[in-house]
Amino acid sequence: MLSTGFVLPGHVLRFSKEHQRLVDIVRSGRVGDVIYVNSRRYRDDSHASRYADADPVFTTLVHDIDLAQWITRSNFRSVRAHRSRGAGFRSMTTASAITETGIACELRTAWTFSEGELPRDRLEVVGSRGSVELTVGEALVLHCEGRRTDLGTTDGDDPLRREQEHFLECVRYRSRKPALDLQQAISGLEIAEAAIESLRLGQELALSR
Repeated sequence: MLSTGFVLPGHVLRFSKEHQRLVDIVRSGRVGDVIYVNSRRYRDDSHASRYADADPVFTTLVHDIDLAQWITRSNFRSVRAHRSRGAGFRSMTTASAITETGIACELRTAWTFSEGELPRDRLEVVGSRGSVELTVGEALVLHCEGRRTDLGTTDGDDPLRREQEHFLECVRYRSRKPALDLQQAISGLEIAEAAIESLRLGQELALSR
């Protein structure tokens, strides 16, 4: 008798309480319709030697690609990537992408910093009536209706443990819907591959559907 397998893509930030709070605010409509997503993810330059065979698009920027998909609930129609000059992957990589619903996304990662205290990961969502901005581990700020609201940080969060628990629950209770499905993850990888091809060709690429 054949048994069916179960796959849960490992996008751990979908299990981060801070990121979930940001997405909940976006879903509530408080900032209006999403029109722009901006992210940064900076790492020290030791990444360029530790991951010499792994493009930053696939190691760090892929998390921001998934966050953009999660927030916009849309596939992407085009991407244009840029990379600064540097030794190997010691560089800044950016991806400018447009969703099929017309939302602009600016995603960037840099492996150029010296070891030590780095700028925090940051995620901003701009809507037609305001914005919400997360500085990971530091602040979640809402701007809407002419006011700034500091929503505080989330203490004691363990996204990896929550992801593992979610996986086990989905296996144990097959009726439990996974936080993201395999097709979403595949779409994210298609965007990442298109970004790398854009870097190679030096031009914007359309994503075929």
